[in-house]
Amino acid sequence: MKLQYAIEFSCTAEGHGFREHPLQYFLSKCLGFLPHNCQIKCMVDVSKTTVPGPYEVLWKVKNVGPTAERKDCIRGQIVKRGFSIVEHTDFFGPHYIECYAIKNGVCVARKRIDVPIGR
Repeated sequence: MKLQYAIEFSCTAEGHGFREHPLQYFLSKCLGFLPHNCQIKCMVDVSKTTVPGPYEVLWKVKNVGPTAERKDCIRGQIVKRGFSIVEHTDFFGPHYIECYAIKNGVCVARKRIDVPIGR
């Protein structure tokens, strides 16, 4: 890993009667937690990403907590899924999403967003 650039991505969420809003909006309205059974959309913001093209984008979605463990859905694999992903808030706990820019086989940028999911 040779982190020499910046990659930026944004997350929006919707569910529980709320239209799609930035993740921070939900966290501010829901006592710092995203509700269970919401949809999260993440997209690389190429206008704020400093990695010169071409590059690949990989994602890591890490589930934690007893429900994720019991259902054997901890995840955490780093996979190629393009410049955007859609996830669901299936498990309670302090989860996170990471995005990686890979250029010439080397990780040159990384960004992490915490996704706390509450009841």
